Amino acid sequence: MSPLNFTPEQREDIRARIAKREGAKSIAASYHASPNTIIRMVKRFDLGPWRTPTSVPVMPIPNDFLQVAPGKTLTQIAAHYGISRSTASRMQERAGVVPNVPTKVRVKATSQSKPAKPAQFVRNYSAAPVDRPQRDMSPAGLAQEILQRDRWTVFRCNADGRPNISGKFWLCGRVVCSDQELIERAARAERRMAA
Repeated sequence: MSPLNFTPEQREDIRARIAKREGAKSIAASYHASPNTIIRMVKRFDLGPWRTPTSVPVMPIPNDFLQVAPGKTLTQIAAHYGISRSTASRMQERAGVVPNVPTKVRVKATSQSKPAKPAQFVRNYSAAPVDRPQRDMSPAGLAQEILQRDRWTVFRCNADGRPNISGKFWLCGRVVCSDQELIERAARAERRMAA
């Protein structure tokens, strides 16, 4: 049901029920509408202040607060009354007490009071060790690069096809090749790419 569908008499009835602090659910149930519809109508037609439940009850300010609080920090006030620092801060605000913020006293250090500096650690910014081998400039290594550009998976292996950086064979796709066979495959791939 739209908020516009309520008659002026119904709106006045809702205004009176809100003044009696009745909730949106009970009003909505009597009009067969949703609580959201009632809330939208109250806001749209300004039917009265909607009640806002207080989530935290307000703690009363103690009688001797104005004698105890001035000159003390929040931690001292909280310890004195057995409350949290945030509650002590709210009490200070409500009572109008200016908060006492502790300041750090800095003592200028003299040359005699300075401790000796420990020996500084010198970092060595040399290059990190490289785990992979350098580029293979042999004819078979160059053939490997040509095949990899043609999207082949090519790497050195043993005779049985297991990967080995210092192996004497090459695994090209799923085929184990010698150096000469790899160079021939690369030549065919290069002609195919040029065409």
